[in-house]
Amino acid sequence: MELHSVLVECNNNNDIYTNSGLQFSQYVLINSNVLTSYLQEHSFNKWFNDIAPGIMHIYPFSSVNEPKLRIVARDADKTSVRSARVVACFICNNILVSSQKYLKDWAVDCDGNQRRETLSLFFILKAASVVQQQTSNDEKKDLNKALNELLIISTSPQFLSIGQEVYIESTPFGNRAFLNSYSQGVVSNIFGEQNSLLLTDCSSTPGSEGSPVYIKTRWKQKFIFAIVISCLNWWKGEWVGLTLAANLVPLLRELIPPCYQNINVLKSNPTFANEELQLLATLTKSVVQIVSGSLWGTGILLNKTKGIFITNSHVIQPHTEVFVYWRTLEIKATVLHRTPDFEPFDLAILKANPRDLEKLDISSSVLSTEAAQRGDQIYAVGYPLFPRNLMVRPSITRGCVSLVQEYVVKTTATVLPGSSGGAIFNDNGKLIAITVSNTKMEDVGVVYPRINLAVPILAILEYLQLFLQTGDTKILSRLHSSDLSVRQQWDFVSGKL
Repeated sequence: MELHSVLVECNNNNDIYTNSGLQFSQYVLINSNVLTSYLQEHSFNKWFNDIAPGIMHIYPFSSVNEPKLRIVARDADKTSVRSARVVACFICNNILVSSQKYLKDWAVDCDGNQRRETLSLFFILKAASVVQQQTSNDEKKDLNKALNELLIISTSPQFLSIGQEVYIESTPFGNRAFLNSYSQGVVSNIFGEQNSLLLTDCSSTPGSEGSPVYIKTRWKQKFIFAIVISCLNWWKGEWVGLTLAANLVPLLRELIPPCYQNINVLKSNPTFANEELQLLATLTKSVVQIVSGSLWGTGILLNKTKGIFITNSHVIQPHTEVFVYWRTLEIKATVLHRTPDFEPFDLAILKANPRDLEKLDISSSVLSTEAAQRGDQIYAVGYPLFPRNLMVRPSITRGCVSLVQEYVVKTTATVLPGSSGGAIFNDNGKLIAITVSNTKMEDVGVVYPRINLAVPILAILEYLQLFLQTGDTKILSRLHSSDLSVRQQWDFVSGKL
């Protein structure tokens, strides 16, 4: 089965709405974005509530008043435009439940709960000339066969790794001139019911919804595993800067009747395995979630034998208990030292009982003794966006070092609320900096998650090593600096996580 990214256009009252789509066999799979305006004019709320989740509905619109659609495809240098018709629609129950549970603090593309719910709504299109030759039953049979074939070649999320390289083929802004544009990044996190949702730091824009997401390998074969469902997302009013996608295998398994399902049998594919993935698997083993009262952030294990963690001072709520979370385990910690919030270097040192860590698959981070260089590839690891009760794994985003100063490292990795105290690793897996904040323009209230600030390990390495060797907590007072040169490097921008 050949897979292609296409552009879908909807003419609604002479206004053109667009987004991308995944062409498989003779069909095109899209999410609901391009039809939003049409649906709002046709009693959308009632129509949506009448659709039973997890069931494919054939020919959901009457031919009298159906949406006017076109499929725009490009093969080599040739562009084709065909009229299309909606042959089926369905609501993915896994995504519907997940959006209500995991995305309740999110706004997706626009404000309002209804928009969030429609992340679970999908449509399947077909060229209009071909549809006219099919009965409803024949269409359903052909569609189930095609969907089953798509299921067989799709990669299950259980075989993906956080941090794995992926790419998107899309049509940014729905502009025909941008058809089949390429964007690459990494899998930032996989979550939701049956791992139905995914976040990636691949760059995307409005119009990219519905585009296919592939695993990046050295082979020409395409390994598809997801489609984009939202490009613009906000968490509690702050721009997320990540792309939200739906994993295809849980979506299709929910939809296809058992009599058609040839279960996806991919067990393990050495094509996906490489040294970088092995490295990324180790990065999350030294990063934990920190919860203090109503606050949460990220912490880094400095010494497993002594139970020492480091995080940001502003993550610790005064006069409350502090807990370290590793996977599903809760470990109580004590605060050995914390600097004043948002003053250099905004750090706190925590101690857990080493016995609580002995049997855990957790490891001390390796501190870099070399200065970061501008342009170095880095990985940011932390626990952004999802509070503890959701039990989501740590997230990884990739970027580069954009600025190096004696007391500040700036990177382009996506850093978000909850990442405070998180780790910045180089591509050798060594800790080069501790995340403090992203940046914000106070006058307009705009946050830039890909412009962020971190404390370079070299600036505090001497004090950390001396403390770990001696256990003398008085040494930790040196983590707070009143030096004018330090403050000048940190006071130029407002940021908070």
